[in-house]
Amino acid sequence: MIVIFLSYIFLFVISFLFTRKKINIYFFIVSLTFAIIAFFFIPNEYFDLYRHYAIIDIFRQYGWNIGVSNSEFPSLIIANVLFYLISFLPAKGFLPAITAFVTYYLLLNIIYKVAIRYDLAKKDILLAAFFFVSTLNYVGLISGIRNGLAIALFTYFLYMDLVENRNKILCWIMYILLCFLHLSVLILLLFRIIVQFNNKFIRIIVMFFSLTWSLFLVNIVDIISRFSNLKIFYEFQQKIQIYGIDHQYNTYSYSVAVPIITLIGILITYIFFLHINKNKYIEMKVYFNYITLIITFCIGCINYYRLIVTFVSMICFLSVTFIELLNCSNTLKAQVKKINNFNTMYKIKIRWTNCIFTLVIIGISMYSMFIYFRYQYLTVVFKI
Repeated sequence: MIVIFLSYIFLFVISFLFTRKKINIYFFIVSLTFAIIAFFFIPNEYFDLYRHYAIIDIFRQYGWNIGVSNSEFPSLIIANVLFYLISFLPAKGFLPAITAFVTYYLLLNIIYKVAIRYDLAKKDILLAAFFFVSTLNYVGLISGIRNGLAIALFTYFLYMDLVENRNKILCWIMYILLCFLHLSVLILLLFRIIVQFNNKFIRIIVMFFSLTWSLFLVNIVDIISRFSNLKIFYEFQQKIQIYGIDHQYNTYSYSVAVPIITLIGILITYIFFLHINKNKYIEMKVYFNYITLIITFCIGCINYYRLIVTFVSMICFLSVTFIELLNCSNTLKAQVKKINNFNTMYKIKIRWTNCIFTLVIIGISMYSMFIYFRYQYLTVVFKI
């Protein structure tokens, strides 16, 4: 825990040394710092990484065919290719290190791109970065590998696709490939296909189903089972049964509280953001529609621990964009133009409302960080 805590302090202190124009260098240092720490992480037998290391050892000693046949997920070709490539490196620690660097760098790079696009102040950039770093379960990322890495890559290419409007063919190829890194991407891809139609009626139907899908869980599993002759759908069916039907929770714990409180905080902040920015950020409309679908799906997952943890992480990744725009001065100016007799009281009201929701984001961030340090980071081991 001490190593992670000192890293947070170090990164907080040096953030004051970088100007807005050089913030991308700071983001690189943040990513590299967490990657170096991850390299020396020692997983216990309960972590996925422990089993991943065993698979890497098999790849290293016996080659591709034996490695895949002993893999936990033989149909996920991209995951197996990743472990196979890592087996050629001198240390297995490169797996969590690469995962940490890619995840932090890509998401911080999205924050940087939004800042450049809308000419945002340094305080707005650091608010989004603080939220991302604080709400990301670092130990969960480097011990689980596939889920966090897949979601981070999907989020990055989704931003490039829907906001930057660049490399669309590459983005769709990546969406499909990432399904073979972690099965949760299948759901993310489904929502991406839905927003492609850009039809309000379809979105409303999907939102309703997203809120109520758990009522039809048995039927959903039955439908997927009809395609179980394909290995990927068979494994997807098994995951749904494990994470859904067999993984409801009835007791309160920190691991349940963090995603639910985070979801509630993001939801009310997002509603406020959309309300105050009506008819603005038109180029991000489809991206925001995607966020809306994921939020409604998370609400529908509220009774399923593993599902809500996974998809609230996705919401946190997606939310850095509107959190960064929360206090954008251009937004306040737009509100001023809407009122002919603009008065000081209204101006104060707008600014105070922005401040309140900024504090909500800071509160969520600090609460998440406190819980992670108190319950998860406390017992982790790093060894040089």
